[in-house]
Amino acid sequence: MYTFVKMNLYMQKLQHFCNAILNAGRVSAFRLFAVFLVFYFLLPGLSGQVSGVKYLMKYDTVMQWYDCHIVITAGNSVSPPQRAQFNAQYSFVVDTLIDLKVVKNYNPILNNSFYTGTVPVTWIVSNPFIFEGKKYFGVTPQLMGGAWYDDLHEGDTVKLFSILATPNLCGDRIRLYNNESDHVLTFNYKQNFAIGGNAQDYTGNLVDSFTLNLPTYEEATEFSICIGSELNLEPGFDEYLSVVSSDSLVLAVSEGTIRLINPGFAVLSFTHISTGCKVLDQPVDVEAVPLIEVFDTLMRVNDTTTFLANVPGFWISSDPDVAVISQDGQVLALAAGTTQIDFITINGCLAEGVTLVVEPASSTEDDNDRNEPVVYPNPTAGRVEIRSSGNWSITGVRDLMGKSFNTPIADGGQVLDLSSFPAGLYVLMLTDDHGKVHQTPVIHH
Repeated sequence: MYTFVKMNLYMQKLQHFCNAILNAGRVSAFRLFAVFLVFYFLLPGLSGQVSGVKYLMKYDTVMQWYDCHIVITAGNSVSPPQRAQFNAQYSFVVDTLIDLKVVKNYNPILNNSFYTGTVPVTWIVSNPFIFEGKKYFGVTPQLMGGAWYDDLHEGDTVKLFSILATPNLCGDRIRLYNNESDHVLTFNYKQNFAIGGNAQDYTGNLVDSFTLNLPTYEEATEFSICIGSELNLEPGFDEYLSVVSSDSLVLAVSEGTIRLINPGFAVLSFTHISTGCKVLDQPVDVEAVPLIEVFDTLMRVNDTTTFLANVPGFWISSDPDVAVISQDGQVLALAAGTTQIDFITINGCLAEGVTLVVEPASSTEDDNDRNEPVVYPNPTAGRVEIRSSGNWSITGVRDLMGKSFNTPIADGGQVLDLSSFPAGLYVLMLTDDHGKVHQTPVIHH
């Protein structure tokens, strides 16, 4: 609109000027027409000129080719001289086995000085040159007869041509030539672009290389990596993407559902069906159901006990009025009743719940019968010993997976040295003179 108003002002001034000259009878009609051309072509040029252009390449996932654009970063061009294409080169760097060809032309338009052209200029791919393990291509416009763009304004994106790479590159192994970092000694593949004159308007690439803008998928709202879980892909997903598991014994894929079968590691590979381009490699760790160690499931009010798990996670009591459990597994019985203790890993894997029964405190409780052994210090960096009024001795040690260890037990079963053990959680087996067995957890750090 701004350009249209300016042109009207120019034409009004021109009309007044021409009328004055004709009335004076000083020039011929031919000279008057020459004056008109000067005003039409040159006066709008005083308003500005494109002075900044950057290259932009996009991948068309439907046609499977690359659309090559210019983006106007500075200036405007609205008059025929300003809109005329001068020299240009659009260069690419690919792998040595790749060939490029222009499959469609868009801009500039031949004989389009007055916006009447319909045939785009032909962009020609030069003979490639291989240098230091890469193949270089330059694409230039065939400008016989002249070619013009429609009006150009800062911020415009204009498509020039489309190229096809064979074999299909899937967005990899192709990029725009970078004038700063790429140097071919024999031939000149430097990017250049001039419009409205020989002055260089090219200022760089918006993106030298890029990731394909392929269709994406949505994960199921509930996602777990525990054995037995399922991941349901978005309906219609398999119409444009295929998914394959690197290990079907860990992850099985069937009809849009991913089933987690066994603990282990696998990679899910997503591929765009129409192009054969890989979209994503998603590594997945499948966890086993977590193991928990429970020492007491029957407690009295005010009793404490400890629950252990073999992996990091969170403890939950279904009824915290009956018993509470801290995140390090310490349980405190608060009131008579029943609660369920659950454990969930940081990745959402749920262990089988444990039912904990709390009975009222006994008023006739025998302190000696209730006096259980204490292992000290706990946690420990090495030696531990038993502290108890009873006659208890250490009879064994194992880890949370149930593996038993043969280790010297000193002082009649009262002392155990864990200094040679790896850091972790262990369970000590304690036995008294009457054959009663007690298990207690020990943290070795």
